[in-house]
Amino acid sequence: MDNNFGNVMTQKKVKLWLVTLLLSGLSGCGGGGGGSASTGPVSSSMTFPLQSAFKSMIANGRSTHTAITISGNCTENGTQTTLSGNGTLTVASADTASTFDGTPGFSADATTTLNFYTNCPSSPFNTSATTTNYYDSNYTPLGFETTGSRGVYQTSPPLNIPTSVVVSDTGEIGTITIYTVYPDNSQTISGTYDWSYVIEADTATTAIVNSVIKNYNNAHTLIFTVQERYRISAAGPLIPVTTTQDSSSSHLVLTFN
Repeated sequence: MDNNFGNVMTQKKVKLWLVTLLLSGLSGCGGGGGGSASTGPVSSSMTFPLQSAFKSMIANGRSTHTAITISGNCTENGTQTTLSGNGTLTVASADTASTFDGTPGFSADATTTLNFYTNCPSSPFNTSATTTNYYDSNYTPLGFETTGSRGVYQTSPPLNIPTSVVVSDTGEIGTITIYTVYPDNSQTISGTYDWSYVIEADTATTAIVNSVIKNYNNAHTLIFTVQERYRISAAGPLIPVTTTQDSSSSHLVLTFN
């Protein structure tokens, strides 16, 4: 994983950021129906089944809300550019028998394709990345692999994905160690992802699950932050809403349709 995402959103660096978008367990989720607030956020008093919704969506993959609209901005040499474009995110169901670092379970591929009409620098480009996510037999994330990079989720203590949540709940889920993988299959640690959650107000019967991943290099300098927001109801489906990525010079927003 390139830990110098930094100042310019080049094609190479967007590809690397896509790995972060695809690696968290929640980024493989989606599907189902659900409404949206029309008069502003409302703090629901309901309880929401985060863990079961999380595991169900990993098992089933994403069949809806796969289209992406790109917006945001980036700055290069003191000049700000408005980002625009479109794309898709496809996520397979986690039903392929697999083993990750000796632990049996399942795997699922997730592929994001982004078509930038404007970018820093201003020339448009298309980019795509595929990540294989691995889970144990209970659909708890184990790790991910993609070309040139892999991540390993902490196992002790286990990841903290709460059974149920209410609006205003916050918590740490766990840490992911990121490795750069070389052509000879040797690898070195290149940084970490700290994974947490915030439950935000939405409507009287739904809430927003904000899945937050912060990327740090080996000096523990924050490189960028990704926030993936999903709508959840008492029935449990997780509906993707937006993903945002913020670095020192860019603010990228992916809106799911």
